[in-house]
Amino acid sequence: MDAKHRITIPSRWRQGEADQFFLLPSQDNVYLSVLPPSEFKKVNDTVNNDPKISPADRRWFARFYFSQAQHCGLDKQGRLLLPDEFCQLAGLQTDIVLVGTFDRFEIWSPERWETAKLRGSSTYQQVANLIGI
Repeated sequence: MDAKHRITIPSRWRQGEADQFFLLPSQDNVYLSVLPPSEFKKVNDTVNNDPKISPADRRWFARFYFSQAQHCGLDKQGRLLLPDEFCQLAGLQTDIVLVGTFDRFEIWSPERWETAKLRGSSTYQQVANLIGI
């Protein structure tokens, strides 16, 4: 991350809705989630269509979800500008780790990512064994 809090998004992650993302802190403010518009909308649609979630809970979820999210575009060099407030929440400084998942990616501080990997490695191994990989 440069001094202006810009990060370069790998070109292979910039396909389809390549230049638009929604950025929001994780529920526990440990990392930042970066979602393309279609995935951002899918989360809201899932909440709105789940009969187990009451209308009041849907409204509270929407308030928090949308009030925390920021719509961000990439500049011509493929960089994403991270808001100062989000960098502080997630403990992001110069070095960052981009963690890609199937439909989104996350931005972590290296220290928090190492801690998370240690906590999650046994779960990963358990699931990998269950599915046979």
